[in-house]
This record gives sequence, structure tokens and C-alpha cells, in this order.
Amino acid sequence: MDASSVYRIIAQIPRGEVASYGDVARALGAGVAPRLVGTVLGSNYDAAIPCHRVVAYDGSISGYNRGVQEKIRKLKKEGVKIKGRGLGARVVDFKRFRHSFASLKRG
Repeated sequence: MDASSVYRIIAQIPRGEVASYGDVARALGAGVAPRLVGTVLGSNYDAAIPCHRVVAYDGSISGYNRGVQEKIRKLKKEGVKIKGRGLGARVVDFKRFRHSFASLKRG
């Protein structure tokens, strides 16, 4: 698994939806840890890659290399409902906004 694999998976998350680090890891296949996904995304500075659409397992807003408030701003602009500020913020109705990779074909 390399960074480009992670980027290809998160590119599948449409505007207005989010996925957890675990969701992305499972979409990548067996043996990929959510923490590894976070490490890869944390080192990405390409604004074309929608890293802001990846959140913690419970819908809480996790770190973002452009700042948490920027992540929240981008998600809100895309229509994702967020409650709270900073790292205490979370996606409202996470189940509704959560992207499903169920139909995604790897390869």
C-alpha cells in the first residue's frame, strides 16, 4: 500500500460526504491500519486531494494539516452539518453523511 492508493480511495468520497480513517483502511484491504491512513493524509499538501473528508471513527473532526477550522469550513461549504468548534467538533448525523465504499472495486 502506498500513498497513491490512499489518495485514489479518498477521491471516491463525494462532496457532502465523509468517511472515517477506518472506512478508508477497510476499503484499501486487509492489514491496513487506520493510523497509517492518517499518517499518509497528514503528509499530503495537495489541495486537490480531499483529505478534509476523512474524520474520526465516531464522526468527530480530526486533525488537518491546514488547520482544523479550515477542515470544518470546507466540510460545511460542501453541505456537511458540523456541531462544535475545533477538535471538539463533530459531524451531525454521521450515519447520514457517511460514505459507503461497499460498491467500490479495488485495483
